[in-house]
Amino acid sequence: STSAINLGALEAGRRFGTPRKSWISQKIGEPRDWHIALEGQKPIGQDEAWDTPYGSLIYPGDPNASPKDLYNCSCVLINEE
Repeated sequence: STSAINLGALEAGRRFGTPRKSWISQKIGEPRDWHIALEGQKPIGQDEAWDTPYGSLIYPGDPNASPKDLYNCSCVLINEE
């Protein structure tokens, strides 16, 4: 699932000391405009959250996020140096 894959990527980045993460919208189906906009932002710290019109997410698929950010989301987290 999107949630499991991205939580794994987040934990790997933290474990290996990768300082930043980026949001990538796969643009599959009908991606949310605000998810596409997150892709255009500069990388953020591993413990920072992305803000959307419906709340904050630590990673794509974050189960604490609004359903409006979760359902059918195919975005991915990429760790960056």
